[in-house]
Amino acid sequence: MKKKTLLICSIMMVLLVTSCRKGYFDINTDPDAATTVDPVYLLNNSAGAYTAERMAEVYGTRLYTQMWLGGDYNYWEDEIFIVSPYTTNNFWSTTYTDALTNAQQALEMSKKKFSNPKNAVAQINVWKAFIYYNTTMLWEDIPFSEVGQIETNSAPHYDSQKDVLNGVLGLLDEAIADLDASNTEKLPDPWFGGDITKWKKLARSLKLKVLMTMVDADPSKATDIGNLIEAGGMMSSAADNWKFQYLNESGKKNPIWMIVEKYYGSTQEVWLASNVVLNILQTDSDPRLEKFYTIGDDASDYIGIDPFEPISDRVPEISYVSTDIINGGYPDYMHTFAEQELLIAEAIQRGFASGDANAKYLSGVDASLKHYGVAPGDASAFISTLADLTSLSSTDALEAIHKQQYLNLFDRTIEPWNQWRRTEYPALTIPLDASLSDIIRRYQYSPTELSSNPNAKPNKPLDTKMWFDL
Repeated sequence: MKKKTLLICSIMMVLLVTSCRKGYFDINTDPDAATTVDPVYLLNNSAGAYTAERMAEVYGTRLYTQMWLGGDYNYWEDEIFIVSPYTTNNFWSTTYTDALTNAQQALEMSKKKFSNPKNAVAQINVWKAFIYYNTTMLWEDIPFSEVGQIETNSAPHYDSQKDVLNGVLGLLDEAIADLDASNTEKLPDPWFGGDITKWKKLARSLKLKVLMTMVDADPSKATDIGNLIEAGGMMSSAADNWKFQYLNESGKKNPIWMIVEKYYGSTQEVWLASNVVLNILQTDSDPRLEKFYTIGDDASDYIGIDPFEPISDRVPEISYVSTDIINGGYPDYMHTFAEQELLIAEAIQRGFASGDANAKYLSGVDASLKHYGVAPGDASAFISTLADLTSLSSTDALEAIHKQQYLNLFDRTIEPWNQWRRTEYPALTIPLDASLSDIIRRYQYSPTELSSNPNAKPNKPLDTKMWFDL
């Protein structure tokens, strides 16, 4: 197999047409500024632009936490913590100039379209909360409170991560208060098709994730976590999972698969098995092993690699991420029931809430196993081998939960990096030839943003921890 060196800029020229534009919520006058634009059209544009960038532009976050690897064969620079300025420019630009702009315009159009726009506004606010959450988790301090004031302020100041996350909680609280299934006016959104009951569950569940992100740096959030869990009303099963569904059709495919299709002739030899994940799965006889990986063509058993390991002469031996996960129709999962259940288990185990931590732990593991296609009987058999959390020390019980949180996020993009920085599970080794002496902790700001916004914050070293990351 021929070694291929892929450059992000060329990938994105094929996958997306993205320009580096100045301004926040500064959109062209037509069609978006027209008073007759359907808010559904604007929301769909926002969703499509943002999820494509999550998949194709920031795939490197999977490599930081050694979920997937490429070794020196694929030469992904992100694997050694070199982040392309094209990545930061493209994702920053799409976030503010496309995703948030169209979301805000959809919100304003909804106010004009509906006699009672509360549901539509709440749906959009949950979506905006998710975007802002991801943005601050990539860059820390970001424009938030002054975004949307383009008529008077084209150079917004930056809000601290603590303030941004509190602002995200505010958007979610407003949505939770306003979402009303008896109100028939709503947006047929691209995720839940306007199911307001699912939206309300999602808003509560996302609030839990944000609070759990904040609680180490702001212990006062423990009370809010306990109150939220006691109130209930969050996701009740995998049927409530929040995802953007790609289709295995031209122009509608998952961008991760499009990289494989374009540069590897539809042969998935791009992302390979990481020894970090493989060793956990094999040690525990975890049935997700065969769901995560496919044995290499020249091997009889699973073989993984270390980050940036030299493997060019033995690539056919290496196991690779299964095409059950990397394919044209695979969704972008943004938040799931399994993730929620494991967060609740952690919250109870840490004393933030009352309840049965072990029951929630097993619920989360069961949901994760089935999410990845493990048969119910095999899932039950594996769960029966897990130690009851009450039989473990507090430290070991929490580590057991963190292990399952890490594995559960195998098919996700930004979330594994968020989770690892929050828990630092598992222990990771610094890649060979790494550009840093520690694991990468942040992105640097877009060069275009730094040159165009006089209020932009100066960059910090890539291995500097963020506010939430103690």
